[in-house]
Amino acid sequence: MYFGDIGKNSKTMLNYFEKNGARHCTKKENPAEYILEAIGAGVHGSTKVDWGQMWDNSDEKNIAVRELEEIQQTALTIEQSNEEPKEFATSVLYQTWELYKRFNIVWWRSPGYNFGRLLNALSVGLIVGFSFWQSGTSPSDLQSRQLAIFTILITGIMFILSALPQFSTLRDFFRRDYSSKFYSSFPFAVALIAVDIPYITFAGTVCVVSAYWAAGLATTVMDGFYFWLMFIMFFWFCISFGQLIGAISTNVGIAMLFLPIFNAFLFLFAGVLAPPSTLPAFWRYWMYWIDPFHWFLEGIITTTYHNLPVVCKPRDLFEFNPPNGSTCGNYTTEFFNTPGVFGHLLNPNDTSACQYCSFTVGDQYYYLNGWSYDSIWQNFGILAAYWIFNIFASTLFIYLFRKQDR
Repeated sequence: MYFGDIGKNSKTMLNYFEKNGARHCTKKENPAEYILEAIGAGVHGSTKVDWGQMWDNSDEKNIAVRELEEIQQTALTIEQSNEEPKEFATSVLYQTWELYKRFNIVWWRSPGYNFGRLLNALSVGLIVGFSFWQSGTSPSDLQSRQLAIFTILITGIMFILSALPQFSTLRDFFRRDYSSKFYSSFPFAVALIAVDIPYITFAGTVCVVSAYWAAGLATTVMDGFYFWLMFIMFFWFCISFGQLIGAISTNVGIAMLFLPIFNAFLFLFAGVLAPPSTLPAFWRYWMYWIDPFHWFLEGIITTTYHNLPVVCKPRDLFEFNPPNGSTCGNYTTEFFNTPGVFGHLLNPNDTSACQYCSFTVGDQYYYLNGWSYDSIWQNFGILAAYWIFNIFASTLFIYLFRKQDR
């Protein structure tokens, strides 16, 4: 009854039926239901027009037939040429751009998904900021600062959890489209990461801004910028890591089983819950070094503690009495000359109740971990490399599992 272009808002197709005897279709009507009624196939449909005969005698049919003949002739010409046949009709760049535009529409039509992630990021940022409100600079406060940073990692885990169902749905579409040779796995993976970057960047910024100044983590402007930049890269990594877990798994349920196992390894061997020197040798010599959380936390903590003056509170002081006739300073001379010993005495000239503070500057807090402030950009680069690796690895697994299990 009709074959050809539908047109914007179905206008081309509707004009064909209206000019050949069907009533006018209003803007509030569903074009599909209108056509069913026009041809007599709807619940209330009735027609006196033989639409099949109308189509056979129409100019639209003649145009469609000529177009099909041209396509057939073009196909024959290509078959007779010496050109190497392609798996896909368009380039990788074109596929990526079209998928990126499609995913933008999908994300825009998923306000619950995006608003939920934003709300999670804001909630974690406010909870961390107010739970560790204006942390001081005593040794115990240094632990609080480290715990605040460690707690913000929960936001990344939430991003992974939220990404898995979305990825699973879109992968079903990919399998259908790939079987039709519309696009390959690499443009799919890249576009899926690219479309999330502005959303994750905004949500991550909200989280960092909510926690950074409230928890008293602010130092210099450059350190604050690095703190934000490192966290944004970490959130990008989390999204790509969630995509990788989803690509490895056959469905969301299996992915949810894998995720706690991966998270346990990432948290345990990052160097915060257990310093590297306390880890068993088997884990210390390889797992600690390949853990992306290790590189992230090293960069963030060394930046936050760099040149931070440590002021001990009474609860953080160690008190002792020197031998008779010796001052606190003289008695501890050999102790302070020992490599790896930090801190200072508050009363070096006293002969009793010596007060020892275990740190002088924040850099000494992470020294025993073997971390260095000079490596902050190296840490950022390694985390970025993990992000890129996740994209390529997820592309590989998307391709390997491109066919639905039966």
